[in-house]
Parts: sequence; C-alpha cells; structure tokens
Amino acid sequence: LYGSTNKIMAEITSHLLKHPELNKFLYYTDAEYEIKNILEEDIPPSSEIYDKNFAVYKRVPEVITESGAYMFINIYRIIPTTVGGKINGITINVDILVHEDCLRTIHGNRVVCLCTALDEAMHDYTKKHTIGSANQIRVLPLLGIVKDFEGYTIQYELHGFNK
Repeated sequence: LYGSTNKIMAEITSHLLKHPELNKFLYYTDAEYEIKNILEEDIPPSSEIYDKNFAVYKRVPEVITESGAYMFINIYRIIPTTVGGKINGITINVDILVHEDCLRTIHGNRVVCLCTALDEAMHDYTKKHTIGSANQIRVLPLLGIVKDFEGYTIQYELHGFNK
C-alpha cells in the first residue's frame, strides 16, 4: 500500500473485520434474530460481509434496495502537524445504517448494538499497531435517509502513528 493513510485504513478494516460481535450484528439480520440470540451464532466469514454490509472508502449510496445492516467507513479529514508535514491525525466517519425490518433484536436496537460493538472494537485496538489511539469524537443521526432506515454517523480521531 502506498501512503500512510491507505495503510491506516487497511489496518482499521482488517481489525474491524476480526471483531466477532460487530460482524454478527451486521450479518445476522433475518427476522428470526428478533427473538434469537445473535451473539451465540457462528462468526461469519469476512468475505460474507466485506463490500456487502461493510464498505471502506464509500458513503451511503443513494438507494439501498435490500433490508439489512450496513456500515460505511470513509476519511473525513487528514491532519498534518505542519503544512506539508507528516500526517499526525486522521478523522474517519463511520456510517451505520439499519433497515426497520431488522432493527429490533433481543439485545436491543441493532443500531445501538452496532455503535457499541464498533466502539469496543476501536478501543480494543492495541498500540503495537500503526495507530496509537482512536478516540470517538461525536455521534450524529444520519439525516435525509428514507423512513425505512435508521442510522448514525460516528466520528473517530486516530492519532499517534508508528512508522
């Protein structure tokens, strides 16, 4: 990969795709999971989630035709310490979007479950990786989406990069 930002985004993607609870809440969205324990299910393979329910460098598309749970990660801001200097921080947006048909689970609201699992995954990130820390900056409701969906944008600031 070329450039610090691509390396960091690849590392974040890889780390999040290994987080079992996050992947389960994205994958198991059939109606039966309103009364079935999602956390007891098998961990879905990353290939079943990546570019289907979990996308990087993408925004929420104009139209999603299938009910389900979706997560989109994109760069919001790249911050060098000095103009033209080394990158000292990156802010990412994570958009979580859930169709009303799979919003309810025995664990609570799926959007809130996904926000919690994402936050746990980001804070479990060890400092031996490229990123020193990931801090949640804000959580905002997704506005302008069709009434069949609910969602949030969560911003994280990543800083303290290793070489």
